[in-house]
Amino acid sequence: MSNVVKIKGGVPLIGDVTINGSKNAISAILPAACLAKPGSHSVIKNVPDISDIETHCAILKEIGITASFDREHHTLTLSGSVEQVSLSETNAPKIRASNLYLGALLAIKGEVHMPFCGGDQIGDRPLDIHFSIFHKFKINTEIKDGHINCLATEFPLKAATVYLRYPSVGATENALLIASLAEGTSYIYNAACEPEITDLAITLNNMGAQIHGAGTPIIRVTGVSELGSISHEVIPDRLEYCTFLMAFACTHGKGRILGGIPEHSISVLQTLIDSGVSIHFEDGITYVDATCDTYNPINISALPYPGLPTDVQPLLAVFATLCKGTSVIQDSVFKNRFGYAKEFSKMGISSLHLYDHLCINGPQQFKAAHVKGTDIRAASSLVLAALCATSETTLTGYSHVARGYENFVRKLHSLGAHIDLY
Repeated sequence: MSNVVKIKGGVPLIGDVTINGSKNAISAILPAACLAKPGSHSVIKNVPDISDIETHCAILKEIGITASFDREHHTLTLSGSVEQVSLSETNAPKIRASNLYLGALLAIKGEVHMPFCGGDQIGDRPLDIHFSIFHKFKINTEIKDGHINCLATEFPLKAATVYLRYPSVGATENALLIASLAEGTSYIYNAACEPEITDLAITLNNMGAQIHGAGTPIIRVTGVSELGSISHEVIPDRLEYCTFLMAFACTHGKGRILGGIPEHSISVLQTLIDSGVSIHFEDGITYVDATCDTYNPINISALPYPGLPTDVQPLLAVFATLCKGTSVIQDSVFKNRFGYAKEFSKMGISSLHLYDHLCINGPQQFKAAHVKGTDIRAASSLVLAALCATSETTLTGYSHVARGYENFVRKLHSLGAHIDLY
């Protein structure tokens, strides 16, 4: 996989771009496939062709499920059933979403053994909320030698009422997976409300689950004895949608975004509109005109949905350098998600980082440099920074971008960007 990209900035992006299926949605739907009864045959459409999907398919193969990916048609076909409850160290540590196989295997087998999950290094991402859920379902958890070992004290599992101390997306998804096959009616309070939660609930309900209230802070799940095959089309990726919104805005470009769902990204859209970017919608298409000369400063705080996504705040930091005046960016979700600011400084950007706040006084001009991306969104923000910069920027760590975006370089090329993989 290519890990280096070179970008010559200073060119406004112009044209049309189409959004692929959601990485975060499919990352929960694939563990849900483990819950299908033996003999099931599942088909999932609008699956993005990203490296995380390859890792999921490898994990599924380890536990007995065959996954066949038709890249041309973005369709994933699944067959087989769970035969193993142990995950190796080969695949699980590569992605954060491997933690969802905890809930899936506990729901179907009452036992699971796996190494700690991986994913982006963006600050504290504890699994204690997940373990507290398991405890409510009478599942014992042991951490030993860097591995997680979970065993139900009684199986089949019985329903439970759980309260999440924080509306964690992953913990809510694990609770849904477990509760779907637990005997009785479970309640999840302070549940995450992200669109990906709703998409998982729709998938499970289509399999035969009885989930009510997904997308709200209180979810009721009446357990069923078995679930059938998956037949589902994944929602568009709201984070890719926001990335191309920001790409047009940061380069003073103009274009159309096809395939996204604007309602999933109102916080970002309103931030850009208030700053001076012209955005309107017609027949499912988002029209962006960022050819204005001056932007108003932004004052934003990353929060759980429907607040502004933490994944987008690094991209908004790029945008803030173009705004006239002082912009303030706060992140109460991942307070350490400001590592990109050090790379920005290599590109000539001055900022002030205080705990969970970043202040940028603009406008400022990015300058070409050698920079490194350390996670998906930091790396993608550096791509946007390079698109704004003078001369040619070299970015290492591009493989992080490939985890979450399909054909990102090709799409930017189609919009007129001077960008090449090496």
